[in-house]
Amino acid sequence: MHGPLRASPARPGILLRDPERSTLHPPRIPEDEAARLAALDALALVGTDAEERFDRITRTVGRLLGMPIAMVNLVTAEAQWAKSAVGMDQGATVERERSFCAHVVGDGRPVLVEEALDDPRFVDNPMVTTDPRLRAYFGMPVRGPGGHVLGSLCVADVAPRALEADQLSLLADLAGWVEAELDRTQLAAVTLQERRLRQRLEAITGAMGDGILVFDRAGRIEASNAAASRLLGRPSEVLHGAAVPDLLPPTGTSRAALEELLGAGRLRTPLRAEIEVARPDGAAVPLEVTVASANGTDTYVVVGRDVTDRRRHDAALQNLRQLYASILDAAADAIVGLDRDGRIQYANPAAHRLFVVPEGELLGEDLHTRFHHHRDDGSPYPWQECPSRQTLVTGRPCESLEERYHRADGTTFSAEYVSTPLVADGVVSGAVLMIRDVEERRTVERLKDEFVATVSHELRTPLTSIKGTLALVLGGVTGVLPADVRSLLEVTHSSTERLIRLVNDILDLERMVGGHLDLRREPSDARELTVAALDNVGGLADEAGVTIATAVEPVPVFVDVDRMVQVLTNLLGNAIKFSPTGGTVRVSCRTAPEGLVLTVADEGPGIALDAQQRIFERFGQADGSDRREKEGTGLGLPIARGLVEQHGGRLEVESEGGSGSRFHLTLPALPTGSEAADSEVHR
Repeated sequence: MHGPLRASPARPGILLRDPERSTLHPPRIPEDEAARLAALDALALVGTDAEERFDRITRTVGRLLGMPIAMVNLVTAEAQWAKSAVGMDQGATVERERSFCAHVVGDGRPVLVEEALDDPRFVDNPMVTTDPRLRAYFGMPVRGPGGHVLGSLCVADVAPRALEADQLSLLADLAGWVEAELDRTQLAAVTLQERRLRQRLEAITGAMGDGILVFDRAGRIEASNAAASRLLGRPSEVLHGAAVPDLLPPTGTSRAALEELLGAGRLRTPLRAEIEVARPDGAAVPLEVTVASANGTDTYVVVGRDVTDRRRHDAALQNLRQLYASILDAAADAIVGLDRDGRIQYANPAAHRLFVVPEGELLGEDLHTRFHHHRDDGSPYPWQECPSRQTLVTGRPCESLEERYHRADGTTFSAEYVSTPLVADGVVSGAVLMIRDVEERRTVERLKDEFVATVSHELRTPLTSIKGTLALVLGGVTGVLPADVRSLLEVTHSSTERLIRLVNDILDLERMVGGHLDLRREPSDARELTVAALDNVGGLADEAGVTIATAVEPVPVFVDVDRMVQVLTNLLGNAIKFSPTGGTVRVSCRTAPEGLVLTVADEGPGIALDAQQRIFERFGQADGSDRREKEGTGLGLPIARGLVEQHGGRLEVESEGGSGSRFHLTLPALPTGSEAADSEVHR
């Protein structure tokens, strides 16, 4: 400690102690140290500036007791700190083990030292042996609001002193004055904290969309927020003092429960209800309210939320559910919802009809185990290979065009289905299956194909005979024909050839669908195939005024030459047909990792994106109307793709519409000698 005092000479007759043999007596640590330090921190006085309310006390005590040093000291965990001081510096600190006041804190009672050199606790204290060389010290405990000793009010001198009993009593009274100031400090802190909390609470409740009312046991409103005024249509000054029951309907369970609450004066659990309040403008506002006791007191808080939008949303959602339910109930296809384990959680009426199960009995069933357990050939169908399980595992949709299901009555049926995952927060929770019975459709298609094939077989023989007869007549076997008769016969001969080609196409298609089309593969090359196809369409190109440009290398291939020439002839014929007069059809080839790619490109109108798949379907046309300009049966491209796929290749179209079309024919790489021998005749 430093101050204006000077050290006094040592007292005569007192021997100076050997510094090496001196012992410092540190103060005790009180049992309530942790709580004491917490109380001191709560006051937030340590480290603050001087305050007149404390300085007045130190001036008074120093003057009344005639002591040169008077201080209000607070003792922290490490040191003594001077909140107010006379004869010393305000804010000065002394290490706790050297502090006289720390002994007051440790002992919890006054420390009275008339001569420090005679007191073994302080004789070796640096505050005595060095500046300021204190000799007399009188300290009274100063207790905080919680009763803990936080420091002391003390007086001191550099000369020995004694205080009379009335002087010590005065010092104790003045210590009580310090304690009163500490109480005021705590009260001010609590008041400030309360004010801040109230302001914060008002800001929070003011910003809330929920209305809040605070009312007493009599049901009188004591406070409200802005949202309550908006919801109830009454300003806060009108709400204040109003009776809560008056805001509720005259009858109903919520009013009865509130009146029971007010009568009992207590609320064990929050009261929740949906009510309607009548605003002054006559509008009825539906509210979801919660009434709770404020910390078990007779003060209650009611929180109300306008549920108009929620009720409207719930009604719309209910209508939507009913609509979806109606759609699902009316659907002709079976619709089944599965959980994560493949068990049925929902099944529409069509599903119950399809599986011949009474309404409601599908729920909880394992779909695969009960209805999907065997393949068409009778072999077991592992659940791990089922497409619906793949959807549950991968989270990706799966489609199956050929599945066999088993009904509850023992019959089976062919089906196609699509499984779509149900995903929530990135986790697959189940799947929805749409199952369609295609047994009848497949039967009809098979009968149709058989009928068409039978008719085609029956037509080919007479058509061939007619064609031969017409050729003989046109060749002059009956003599020279008049010009008009020849013209008619030539048209008839051309139409007969077209009919024969159509019949042959239908028969080819029937063989491919039935798996009865033989491929007789042999070595060839891309140029040889292209030249053969060009011979077939040369006359057509000349007639249409279209040039054919080729850039095809003799890349070796292993194919059924006649069938592959048929494919190229079809592609070239289409390209010529749709090219403008003076246009050019280009044939090119390139090698790719997957094999040989032949491309036939034209300068025609192109093919719209939505028609590019349709042209490969049976009887499909880019323009399916009966007003289309170009003739065609719609069988050429399906047959061409089927033939290419039977070779293990691909036939694809590329067109942006308006800028021509490019058909890419991809054939697999030439097989080795042994592979070629094995596949010479392939069905």
